[in-house]
Amino acid sequence: MATSYAQDGDAAGTFLGHPKGLFVLFFAEMWERFSYYGMRALLIFYLTKHWLFSDEKSGAIYGAYTALVYITPVLGGYLADRWLGQRKAVTYGAILLTFGHLLMGFEGTGGQDTASLNIFWLALAFIIVGSGFLKANISVIVGQLYPRTDVRRDGAYTIFYMGINLVRRWAHCSAVISVRPMAGHMVLVLLASVCCLALLYLSYSSRCCLDAANPLIPPL
Repeated sequence: MATSYAQDGDAAGTFLGHPKGLFVLFFAEMWERFSYYGMRALLIFYLTKHWLFSDEKSGAIYGAYTALVYITPVLGGYLADRWLGQRKAVTYGAILLTFGHLLMGFEGTGGQDTASLNIFWLALAFIIVGSGFLKANISVIVGQLYPRTDVRRDGAYTIFYMGINLVRRWAHCSAVISVRPMAGHMVLVLLASVCCLALLYLSYSSRCCLDAANPLIPPL
């Protein structure tokens, strides 16, 4: 992996004693985790009530989804280290997540309608692959904002992971809302909207705040 950096994270300015890029990553990771925990809260309900899968098959699909979300970062990290760079990998992951949640909004007539179900599988695949690119690399970028001996690194990761803990509670609220009629669709739309906003925020902020996290990789 490349270890040479054009500048350290402080070059873009600081906020609360940390590079501004840390807070760009904080919000991007927070919304990615909202996507993940929101899907965990909603997926079983969606599979059984809308697509009419059995409880057993729904559980198997749910288990495969959660497992793949944690397995694909191995591939996402490898591709970023060898070819893409962490910053591009995070951007591609955010794009795939956004498209995945947008496709989730095309619910069709439900049941076992083949065409609509194929869109659902494609949406789930986009979300899994997008999480693989984003989850593996966004934590790496946090460390890249600081020199290796910077004592602020530990505090930076504490701030970064606060976003995950905060968003868990919001995802639990979506689980409560989704058991009401038609509310499940609203939660899917909310997830898509949140991912769109996070992607726009990441795209707008990354050029000015994350240059230090792009070692030896051409700009986007």
